[in-house]
Amino acid sequence: MDTKEKFRSILEEYRKNLKNYEAVISEYEKDDNVRENEHLKKELEKYREQFNSMKKDYDNVRKSNAELKTMLHEQMISEKIDILNASREKMAIYFKNNNNATENKLSEIEKIVKDKYSEVNDFIQNKESELGETFKQRIDNIYSEAKEKIRLIKERASSNFSEQKGIYDETVETMRNEELDEEAILRKIRNNNIEMKIGLNLVNKIGIILILLSIASGFTYVHENWLDNYGKGIVAFLIGIIFLGIGEFFYRKNKKIFATGLLGGGVAVLYYSIFYSYFGLKIIDLNMALVLSLLVTTITTILSLRYNSKVICGMALIGGYFPFVSYASQFKLDEQGAYISMGYLLILNTTIIAISLYKRWTGVKYISFILNVPSMLYLMGIVDNVGVNMIYAILTFGMYTFITVAYAIKNEIEFNDYDVILLGLNTTISSVAIYSIFEEQGLTDFRGILAIIFCVTYIYLAKLVSSKVKDDKYVGGLFYLTALTFAVLVIPFQFGLAWVTLGWTIEAVAITLYGLKRGMPSVEKAGWIILAICSVNFIVLEGLSEIAGHNINLFELKYTAYAASLLILLITYAVSGEFWNKFSDRGKILYNFKCFTVINTWFYAVYISLRLYSFYIESPTINLVSYSYNELFKILIFVLVTIMTGKCFELMNKDKEDTFLNVFNPILYIISGLVLMITVSSKNALSYPIYQNTNSVEYFALFVLIIVSIITFLVLKDVIKSIVVTNSFNFELYPLIINIYLLYIATYFITYQFGLGDISFIVSLIFLISAFIYIMIGFKNNYVYLRRFGLGLSLFAVAKLAFYDLAFLELGLKIVAYFIFGIITILISLFYQNLRSNIEDKF
Repeated sequence: MDTKEKFRSILEEYRKNLKNYEAVISEYEKDDNVRENEHLKKELEKYREQFNSMKKDYDNVRKSNAELKTMLHEQMISEKIDILNASREKMAIYFKNNNNATENKLSEIEKIVKDKYSEVNDFIQNKESELGETFKQRIDNIYSEAKEKIRLIKERASSNFSEQKGIYDETVETMRNEELDEEAILRKIRNNNIEMKIGLNLVNKIGIILILLSIASGFTYVHENWLDNYGKGIVAFLIGIIFLGIGEFFYRKNKKIFATGLLGGGVAVLYYSIFYSYFGLKIIDLNMALVLSLLVTTITTILSLRYNSKVICGMALIGGYFPFVSYASQFKLDEQGAYISMGYLLILNTTIIAISLYKRWTGVKYISFILNVPSMLYLMGIVDNVGVNMIYAILTFGMYTFITVAYAIKNEIEFNDYDVILLGLNTTISSVAIYSIFEEQGLTDFRGILAIIFCVTYIYLAKLVSSKVKDDKYVGGLFYLTALTFAVLVIPFQFGLAWVTLGWTIEAVAITLYGLKRGMPSVEKAGWIILAICSVNFIVLEGLSEIAGHNINLFELKYTAYAASLLILLITYAVSGEFWNKFSDRGKILYNFKCFTVINTWFYAVYISLRLYSFYIESPTINLVSYSYNELFKILIFVLVTIMTGKCFELMNKDKEDTFLNVFNPILYIISGLVLMITVSSKNALSYPIYQNTNSVEYFALFVLIIVSIITFLVLKDVIKSIVVTNSFNFELYPLIINIYLLYIATYFITYQFGLGDISFIVSLIFLISAFIYIMIGFKNNYVYLRRFGLGLSLFAVAKLAFYDLAFLELGLKIVAYFIFGIITILISLFYQNLRSNIEDKF
């Protein structure tokens, strides 16, 4: 009994444990983590099998590739050896012929020598004498010497031939044993690939396009001769479906390139069928056409991703646009048809939007863009509704922006060059289209607001790209630059072109200084870019127009703001010590900017001085002072302002450390001197000679001209001396140049400004007196150049007096002239007599 109870208790306990185990197993099976773990195990096993299969395929491909590469290598080596063998045979023939020719020439020379020897020997034997024996011995020596030289030449030629042949054989053997490098093999493969690409890809695409054209032509023929409209539509769809089926069949047979062409052609035929059925046959309504378009678009996306084929997608796009283009070329679309076409093209391009998230098919994007842009412009030209056109243009702009940036942002990879080009084209064309709509509808008051919207959009895109695409180098900057462009366009678009320079100048200075103070290089560069654009606009468009005589509105204010802005930037950068590093790229740019600012400051100083003179003096006195005197005063103002500007720059460059200012300041002074020389000889201050003139204004003009001439002479004297000393020229050039300049100015003052030019004798007298002074100074300071110039000038003065001046003088004046000229020339001779005496005393 006890044993039975024990068994019963054990059985009960076993049942309880079994229930507990079942409960635990049930809980285990219900646990989500466990089920997920089981699922992951199955997935892992599945992927392991796929990996093993792919590894096996990879090994087979690798083995096959190695075998093909080996075969190609052996083939190229065989071709190389054949070429070398053929070359060796040709060279052997060439060398052999050359060697034989050389030997033949030497044998011929030897024969000639032997014949001559025999001839001379016979002649000597006939003349037997002691003299004949002597000649015979000499002839024998010459003959022996000739034979020896011919033998040496033969041996040298044979040796050279053997040596050259050995070098050639060695070179050939080296080339025979030389291994083919990887680049040569790759080049051979590329050449072979070109043929395959043409044979497979290009010919395949041409064939599909020709089939599409034949179908379109067939539809036209059938439309005129066979079937009703429903039959035609059904046939069109059946052809597209058959193309898809045949393409799938060949794809499964591993004829991938051929299959993708058929699949792309099938999708294109389906798009054509939808468009043809709605617009041409009118057997489906708008809703059905849109549904079918969406269905074909979905099929296209699935096929492109499934077969990883951009050919299918590209062919589908071309086929999708083909019916629209063919219909638009044959029939005129009305506004309702244009609305439908807009929707059709947007749906068609959603294929690219979907695929762009997964594939980076640049060619497909460009096909879509190239086909869509003219279509968009054509449809917008038909539609008169501003709102529809605006929405369509904005959707197109957003679509291609999304297509370009979506893949890079999603996969966090760098943009390529083609993406950048497409972004630029999309921005340019879309913005022009949108602004054209604004212009046509008279919405010019809102163009600045639209530019702000574009600016904000591109700033957002720039920040998005910078945060999502870590390796981006260009596109973020391109978006910022585009935003900057629209920021620049805000002012002309909103306020008009009259305020462009003023607005851009203030904007450029504010942005540049903000970037400099905040340590933000990108913002600082943006300011410089705006300033550069402003400079080009101001100088090329407004400055040259003002010079040409066109009255530019508010030009004085614009130029003042522009010049002040340049000076503010120059001073700010100078104070911050930015000019110290002249050899960095930044330092070079700033140095060039400084040079430009210095030149512009001179231009501005001259311009504003002349404008102030015109406004405050010329205009009020226009009835009192003639135009010619105002012109004279303007020239003198130019000379004085140029000299004063140069003096200001000298104060900035006291230490002479600025290379540009060391060159530019002398140029300013020389320009002043040259302008004054031209003015003194061409602009007369007096209407009559000085002894007849009574006009006080003219005397004032002459007085001002004399003062300016003295100032210019003093400045030129210093600058020429500085140039001569700095460049280590002969110091005698300094007094020579200064005195020639002074002679020129004095001569024209006396003859032209004082009106004494009719008395030619005075000019000769001035020349002779000047020559005497030059010779005297030359002897005193030992200036040889000046002394010789004085001597030449004295001879010229005497010749002028003798052959020209005396013909116009009365007898009394002739006597005075003879006496004065004689005294001066004797004094000159006395100087030279003293010079000769000094030389004789020394030697």
